[in-house]
Amino acid sequence: MDSTKKIYIDFQGGSHGNYLEFVCNRFLAGIPTAAALPFNRFNAAHEKQYLADSLFKCNHFTTYGITLTNETVISIHIEPDDLLPLQCVSLLRAGNRDIRPEALEIDTYHKLCNPDYQTVLDNLIDRFFNPRDVISAYSAIADPSWPEIGSIQDYYQLPGYIRTECEDIHAFVINRLDPEHPDCPREILIEFFQIGFLNPTGQGFLKRQESQIHINCDIHQFPFGCLYDEDKFLEEMRRLSNSLQMPFRAPHRDLELLHKEFLQRQPYKDAQKSCDELINRMLHNPEIKFPALDVVQEAYVRAMLIKRKAS
Repeated sequence: MDSTKKIYIDFQGGSHGNYLEFVCNRFLAGIPTAAALPFNRFNAAHEKQYLADSLFKCNHFTTYGITLTNETVISIHIEPDDLLPLQCVSLLRAGNRDIRPEALEIDTYHKLCNPDYQTVLDNLIDRFFNPRDVISAYSAIADPSWPEIGSIQDYYQLPGYIRTECEDIHAFVINRLDPEHPDCPREILIEFFQIGFLNPTGQGFLKRQESQIHINCDIHQFPFGCLYDEDKFLEEMRRLSNSLQMPFRAPHRDLELLHKEFLQRQPYKDAQKSCDELINRMLHNPEIKFPALDVVQEAYVRAMLIKRKAS
């Protein structure tokens, strides 16, 4: 392999592409670094300081529609079982935005209104806060003598007695998610993420992964799931080094220590295991109440309970 030609790492936000770039540059390419650790104050591997030109270069190529041609590409590959920890860590780490799933229902609009999560926000609004749904729901309960409405603003211009009947008798509720109403009801967020867990092939991470935008590239898949298991990660690094014909340039012990440090900084690395254990307990004992979970983990548990009960 040409030792001067870049090797590109294609990854989605939150799937640790910056960390893999640092590991590959340091332990495969032998690039010296200014510090032994690449982690910033958010525990993301965004503080990479190389003392020579780096060989490996990561970016969200597929996400941003950047086509690579005749290049060597390492693609961090996502499986349906990866979606729970990936969704959590993506919120937390993508763009150093520190969006914590534990408090996503608070100020949701402003947290998601950014280039990394604008599509998610747009989908959330379209599915649960679409003015067309408000108009349709009003039409379904409206007395023939009531005025028609064509917008949410029209509803608020209705006579008070009509709005009172809608809200007190028909339990008519207008949910809004915009700069003036930035909080999102917790149950809506749970249902939103639950849809993705129930239909993983339609979920954003997996849909983007199927884009296949690169042309005539030598693509090496690196499984996201191995990053949270030390033995599997080291095995995948050995496999990658053989595939690229680039032996390790440093003692494996240094890599083991680095990865232990990486794992200590991953708050969601055990999320799937703990949620799966909760699901098994709840299936065997329906009286168990939901513990305090963030909206993503609760959505996962609810989705898996539906699937398990249906099977």
